[in-house]
Amino acid sequence: MGLSIARKIVSSHGGTISCTSAEGKGTIFSFTLPASDRLEGELVDAGTTRSTPLSGFSDRQILVFDDEKSVHSVWRAYAEAHDYHTLCHFSSWEEFVAQDAFALARDAVAFVDIQFLNSKYDGFDIARSLRKLGVRKLYTITSATEAAAESGLFDGVYGKSVPAEFESLIA
Repeated sequence: MGLSIARKIVSSHGGTISCTSAEGKGTIFSFTLPASDRLEGELVDAGTTRSTPLSGFSDRQILVFDDEKSVHSVWRAYAEAHDYHTLCHFSSWEEFVAQDAFALARDAVAFVDIQFLNSKYDGFDIARSLRKLGVRKLYTITSATEAAAESGLFDGVYGKSVPAEFESLIA
């Protein structure tokens, strides 16, 4: 299962995974990723020449928990256009656990949907767990904004798109 997830991650970034095996010596898995022409440490707006330093953001994980592929594609497109190398997507809590991604939560900023299909955990469960793991800020990306606000678990409640004030939320 871990290799399958790794293949999806590498493929989503335009890379490949290869394998070589020799009897008695073991198996080696390698991956390649295309080089980026973006400058390290800068946040670049797509279609413009304006850039903003990433000094406060570069070492911080940004986690997105949502099971809708369309939501993942919106966040992925935003991350690629703005050169965020630390954006991690999870379709469920089970996927987060399967990847043993607990260390990512410490001091991270997380955006969590509260409604999940095909999971025994909802966004409220995920939010409580992420708080215990040391998430610095926790926001919800949901159409059920009233329920999310009433829960008191989140630092802010947003719809399904990337919030306009994204940079100030992760600062």
